[in-house]
Amino acid sequence: MAQHPLINATVFFGQYDISADHNQVRVGATVEALDRTTFGQTTRIKMGGLRDGEITGSGFLSYGATEVEAYLSEKLSLNDVPITVTPTGTALDRAPFMQALVASLTPVGGTVGDMHRFDWKGETGQSPLIHTGVLMAAKAARTSSSNSGTAQQLGAVGASQRIWAALHVFAASGTTPSLAVTVKSDNSVGFGSPTTQITFTSATTATSEVKSTAGAITDDYWRVDWTINGGTTPSFTFAVAIGIL
Repeated sequence: MAQHPLINATVFFGQYDISADHNQVRVGATVEALDRTTFGQTTRIKMGGLRDGEITGSGFLSYGATEVEAYLSEKLSLNDVPITVTPTGTALDRAPFMQALVASLTPVGGTVGDMHRFDWKGETGQSPLIHTGVLMAAKAARTSSSNSGTAQQLGAVGASQRIWAALHVFAASGTTPSLAVTVKSDNSVGFGSPTTQITFTSATTATSEVKSTAGAITDDYWRVDWTINGGTTPSFTFAVAIGIL
C-alpha cells in the first residue's frame, strides 16, 4: 500500500464528528511486557500480558452548545464512549475504534500569541482498542434501506476472538424515524446465506454504540446492512466500523 499524508483524518466521538476541530490525532495499542526470566538465562525473557490502548486528539478550541468544547466536556469521565479514527474517512479505510474511557481533557492550552488549543485522551473503557477496524460504511446521509455493498473478506473469527462493531449516528430527521443496523457474515462473497452476527439498538436520534459477538465464526466475508423506516422522509447520517480481535 502506498504511503500517504495525513490530511483528511476523521475523529468520530460518540454521536459527534469533531474532525474539523482537530489537527492532531494518535492511536496507540500496547501489550504489557511480563517478565518470566528464570535462573540460567543470560537475558530478560518476557511474554505478552494484558492489552491496552489509547486514542488522543488535539486541535483548536471553540465554545458553544454545539461546539467541540461542549462535546468533549459532556463525555469526560464516561467509560462507554465509542471513538473511531480514520486516515481519510472513505469506505474500507483503516478505522481503529474502541468504547473508551475519556480519561483527560485540557480545555485551555498554548502560549501568548498561539491559537487556543485543546487536548484529550481516551483509554480502553468497556472494550479493547480494535486496531484492525475497517470503515464499512463511511459517514453519509441515508434515506432508504440498503447495505455497505460488496462483502469484504475480513477473515474468520477464532474461538478466542470476537467480531466488534462501532455505530455512530450523527443526525436523524423526519417523522418518527427509525434506523436498524446489523453486521452480517457469510462464507462467500455472493452472500447467498448470510448470518446476522451483531444487531445494534434501533436508533431514533443521534447516538452511538459498540457491540460484539464471540467466536468461533467460520464465515470470513462481512457486510453491514441497515433498514430505515418511519413516517415521512426519514433520514440518518451515520458511519459503521467493524473489526476482529
